[in-house]
Amino acid sequence: MGTISGDLSVLGISNLLEMLTLGQNEGHLIIDGATHQKVFYLHAGRVRLVHGSRRCERLDKLLRRIGPVTSNLSEGGEAIRRILKEWLLEEVVEVFGWFRSTFIFQEGSEIPRGVQALSCATTEQADMEVMTVLLDAARRTDDVPRIRALITDLDMVPERNAHMEVDESTLDVNVLRDVLPLIDGMRSVRQIVMTSAFPRHSVLHVLYRMRLQGAIVRGGNRQPEIQVPEMA
Repeated sequence: MGTISGDLSVLGISNLLEMLTLGQNEGHLIIDGATHQKVFYLHAGRVRLVHGSRRCERLDKLLRRIGPVTSNLSEGGEAIRRILKEWLLEEVVEVFGWFRSTFIFQEGSEIPRGVQALSCATTEQADMEVMTVLLDAARRTDDVPRIRALITDLDMVPERNAHMEVDESTLDVNVLRDVLPLIDGMRSVRQIVMTSAFPRHSVLHVLYRMRLQGAIVRGGNRQPEIQVPEMA
């Protein structure tokens, strides 16, 4: 195949990933959006995040602080693996909403020149099956209107409801354990999102579920109320 390129808004990210997967292609998919670039590595029907949005700087700082990703994963670091996969899903979901973007697919295992790769970019244990990613990404996209209807602004300060226990059965426990200590009656939703090791959608989904349960209630606002920006 060598190199192929085109207009992603015509083909669509789902069709493109399916086509490359069915063709058993190995290489790097570079997607250029209006404001930034994303890079994914595809091989053997699996996909890995190589470079993403600026939010991924938070992920990279976390991984560098933890130490070598490969050794941590091989030692049973399921929590790290989960974080990597959550970030991969976040970056794919965002592309679903890109209506003006182009792509280039370059065959080969070497990271393209000029790409500032994440520290996990060479870690096979951070891969996900392409079809699993597409299904999960579609479900997350469907979640967005429901979350936005209940969490209407990022400057809301959630507070724990002392009379209601958290029902973990409908929550991602890994994300919950990371988010729960951040719900202190002082941090806004925005601050919780920015502090958590998990990406935006994962955090908002947990807060949304807790709000449905009545486990958190709306407190004050840190700033004048504003509308939630477009979510991935």
